[in-house]
Amino acid sequence: MSVGGTRSAAKAGHEGLPSRHVADRRSRSLRGANARIQRYSHGSLELLADTREFACLYTRGVADFEGLDAAERLRFSAFYMSTYLQLQEMHRLADRGAMDADTWAGFHGLLQETTRYPGVRQWFAIRRTWFSARFQAYVDELMQQTPSLEGTAYDDAPGCQTAAAVDAP
Repeated sequence: MSVGGTRSAAKAGHEGLPSRHVADRRSRSLRGANARIQRYSHGSLELLADTREFACLYTRGVADFEGLDAAERLRFSAFYMSTYLQLQEMHRLADRGAMDADTWAGFHGLLQETTRYPGVRQWFAIRRTWFSARFQAYVDELMQQTPSLEGTAYDDAPGCQTAAAVDAP
């Protein structure tokens, strides 16, 4: 086994295993990561697309997290915690080379856009300790590189301006 192969195996925690075993494990790991990405994407999109109440909560939350009532902040935090924990895992995979650059570019774009929303910035300032130091630094860098939006693409969502409007018949 070459020195490079030994070093790679040791880095991966598989010291002494032939490199094909390491490659097989990495391949399984990548398939698992792809499955998690698909579950994340489908679950998040279904929640926003299928539930007007939650879609309206989302539009208000990304505009002004601090303006939500306590129950709404809890729901918004649960959604964003789930979303950003998945994105943190994807960032880790991309950083380790376990995700191709093209796939990561889409998730990077998602993070770059959502970290511009004023409500997401408010939420992250409060909840940042839920994430690894490395991911915190990555999100901080995105926020420094891109200015906060004055509003969002969802400001004109009819009937979503307040919780009362959503609950009205």
